[in-house]
Amino acid sequence: MKIMFYNTGYCTGIGNSHLEYFSRCYRFLLAPKKIVSNIAEFIKQQKPDIVGFAEIDSGSFRTGFRSQIKHISKKLNFDHRSYTCKYPKISPLAYTPIFKRHCNGIISKENPEEVKHHFLSAGFKRLFIEYKVKNITFFLAHLALRKHVRKRQIEEISSIMKACKTKKVLMGDFNIFDGKEELKQLMKENSLKFTDKDEKTFPSWDPKKHLDFILTSKDIKVKNFKTFNKNLSDHLPIMVELR
Repeated sequence: MKIMFYNTGYCTGIGNSHLEYFSRCYRFLLAPKKIVSNIAEFIKQQKPDIVGFAEIDSGSFRTGFRSQIKHISKKLNFDHRSYTCKYPKISPLAYTPIFKRHCNGIISKENPEEVKHHFLSAGFKRLFIEYKVKNITFFLAHLALRKHVRKRQIEEISSIMKACKTKKVLMGDFNIFDGKEELKQLMKENSLKFTDKDEKTFPSWDPKKHLDFILTSKDIKVKNFKTFNKNLSDHLPIMVELR
């Protein structure tokens, strides 16, 4: 089984330099259609079974009201997907144009046995997805930039995961700017292990920070892990293959 995670940056194609955040800022209002098509083609070539996304648009006027996650899943011939706005209903952002289409999500070949959307109690982006396939529960997170908020989020995530009795895979953009130590307690409480070799994923044009992870239960055997050198977003995509 191959699991991929990709923070696509709303498919704006900003992936070559810090300067592009300014020189191509118009893309946050008008995203080029070719970028989402290029991302879909790239993912299809890797032949994953499950793909998790952070920062993907579900169909705002920025994309011509075209859902990026639906476009990618159709390109892959995946019939199953679960996504929603990453802001909680108590946030004004959940009702604001463009922002209300800011989503995280999971798509898969196999029909999920169970899907839950949790909303954490702290931070702006609070969505935490639980997605059970073939007796493995996949979790997806996109954590806060502020460390004290992240700490609260990680504690809540650990509590949610401890209630899960199946094998676990946790993926996401964790924004742990202070390093892996931030995940130590969560990993201990849920018997998780790292699947990579401390490979940097941000920014894509000159990776210096290890922000994107796929963690698994210790009893899951990992065959291979790969970080892809792609500049279609400001984050590099990652993939793990399980035995």
